[in-house]
Amino acid sequence: MTASMILNQKFTVTKFREGYDMSEVDSFLDELGLVAETREPAELEAKLRAIPAKRFQVTKFQNGYDMIEVDEFLDAVEAGFTERLRELHAGAASGTGSLGASGSEPFSQPVRVPLSVADLHEPKFTVTKFREGYKKQDVDDFLEELRRSVARATAIELQSIPDRILNAQFEVVKFFKEGYDMLEVDDFLDAIGTKARNSR
Repeated sequence: MTASMILNQKFTVTKFREGYDMSEVDSFLDELGLVAETREPAELEAKLRAIPAKRFQVTKFQNGYDMIEVDEFLDAVEAGFTERLRELHAGAASGTGSLGASGSEPFSQPVRVPLSVADLHEPKFTVTKFREGYKKQDVDDFLEELRRSVARATAIELQSIPDRILNAQFEVVKFFKEGYDMLEVDDFLDAIGTKARNSR
């Protein structure tokens, strides 16, 4: 879970039903984005504890963020941070953590966080019905294929993910057939493709 993925996350905007206060959610995501790629376990642990405890003001009859989408995204961030924390502790135990060989100077080379199954944690896309959308089954099947590839973690499969995303094609449905919001799906897959490329 990269800072870019957190800071660029989009949620459905609500108005006539309850939603989370947009400014509070945006502010909290800014905080999470600042520590998403830290090499300091203490910083990550503090935010990891803050995620399940965070409460947002609920709005109604004014713009807010879909509460289910926000909650599920924060679940994914929590899973990603947990995995990142394990990596930092493992690196510290092996002498390759946030400090250099001398134990005092940080490495100049940035840490690359590999793509994980947590990054593909079943995202919630807005369901379309009276406008064009991607066929839900096509998108769900493709995401499941990506999860299996990441779980197997073979070099060939991981390296192929950006190209597979680039070449992915989904059937477009409309006229009373439910689909997934195309922009949301495209944005999500763009973020996954970017992280996969950076993980190489």
